[in-house]
Amino acid sequence: MRQPGRQRARQRGFTLIEVLLVVVLIGILMGVAVLSLNAGDGSRRLQQAQSALTGQLGYARLLAENEQQEIGVRLQAPGYRFLRFEPATRRWLPVRDDPVLKPQEWPDLTFSWRDSGEPVASPLSAAAAGPSGVSASSPAPERPDFVFLSSGEATPGELTISVRDGNALARRLQVSDLGDVRDPERLPTAGGQRGN
Repeated sequence: MRQPGRQRARQRGFTLIEVLLVVVLIGILMGVAVLSLNAGDGSRRLQQAQSALTGQLGYARLLAENEQQEIGVRLQAPGYRFLRFEPATRRWLPVRDDPVLKPQEWPDLTFSWRDSGEPVASPLSAAAAGPSGVSASSPAPERPDFVFLSSGEATPGELTISVRDGNALARRLQVSDLGDVRDPERLPTAGGQRGN
């Protein structure tokens, strides 16, 4: 006759095959997760950077209009940062008090700006050279690559985001003179097809 205690102990445990099956399934799921979140995928990184930048630029435009202050964007080697024009000092200073406009770093991407050539009447043209009386030993004042003005205008041009590893992957954003930020590849063309 069997002892009831031994039978219950045997029913509570897992077999070696069951444990190995669970370990293999966890390994497969982790592999799929790592591949889907691969930071080295250039096209995915471009899409993420473009989405983040589009949202931040839209917010900067609204902030400039609502708060009646000029907001600039400075592209730098690892990413970009937002600047605010301070009329008292006539200088561009980094935005530090807004979590949405915090500096962004994308080490594997390059950001470049090209003006469209359309002139924008800016009250900041005199401030672009920096304040008078700056000594030669002080660092050069920081200047934005493009600006959202409190009047609702912006520096028109095109921002290109490209992968730094030398392949031809790139994405573009167009900024209009009214501060609209658009992805030219998603704009419908006259024939109803999407543009390049």
